[in-house]
This record gives sequence, C-alpha cells and structure tokens, in this order.
Amino acid sequence: AVGRLAAWNYTTPTGVETGYDAADRNGTRLPPTSTEVAHSTAATIYSMWRGEAVRKLIGAHEVVYPEREMAQRLARRLRDRNLVDFVPLGGNHGIEEVELPGEWTGRTLAELRLRNVFGIQVLARVEPLTGNVVVNPAPDIPLAAGDRLVVLGNNSDLRKLPAAR
Repeated sequence: AVGRLAAWNYTTPTGVETGYDAADRNGTRLPPTSTEVAHSTAATIYSMWRGEAVRKLIGAHEVVYPEREMAQRLARRLRDRNLVDFVPLGGNHGIEEVELPGEWTGRTLAELRLRNVFGIQVLARVEPLTGNVVVNPAPDIPLAAGDRLVVLGNNSDLRKLPAAR
C-alpha cells in the first residue's frame, strides 16, 4: 500500500471502464490504462487511511466513505433485481422501494397480507404514470401494473420478496 501511495500522482481516475474520466476525449469512454487503475487504487487507499486518521485522531463518531457506500448500494441492486432504492436502518432493518411483482397486480394489500406473510410493512405506494406517492395506502385499493411499494422490514425478510417480472 505504501508503494502504491508513493507512486500516486494525486489524481483520482475511476479505474473502471464505465466511469467518468476527464482524460477521455469527446465523451468516448476508453478502457483505463494500468497507470489509471494504479492511481485509482492509491486514491482509494488514501481515502480509507485519511478516514481512519480522522476517526482516531480527531475522535469523529462516523466517517463517510462514498466509495464503500456506493459499492454496497450497487451490490444490493444487482442482487435484488426488483429493488429501486433503499435506506438502511441500523444493521438489520431497512426501507426499500421495490417494483411490484407481476403476480401482485390487481390484488389489494389486504389480500396480500404482506405483514403476515413476509413480515414487512408497506409505507407508501408510488403510482407509475404520475410518480404520485400515496403514503399509508388504503388496504382495499387494487395495485396496478408498474406500481412501486416503499416497504419497511428486516433485511432478511425484504430479500424474500418475489422479484418483479
């Protein structure tokens, strides 16, 4: 790690082909060079070390690592295909916005009994055409194709939701 930092030129290229890089010309994304990957790695090492120094020397209660948080969000979106967005609540709970599974279309929240079956609570319904958010939706209104639900629950229960088709 020290060797990588010694060779670092203090730039912060992404080091990945799909990321933005100011060196790319005319908006064309080029594969990162080995030097760019090395500088990206060094920038990440520096960020982590700086965060730990701030936490230990200054006594910060929390250090935000944007790279780590973004990687965790991306991994979760890739794993849970119907996930639109989520907010972690402590270690074991979260709020997620999920696409409506096809088999739920036309059914009501009362019929689905999501709290009993999955252990989750529906906080809101997002209507597909208008983007209107219905907080605390009525249990007797049929869900429409394309609806998204904002749900609260234990992370393991949230992972049990069926995938949207």
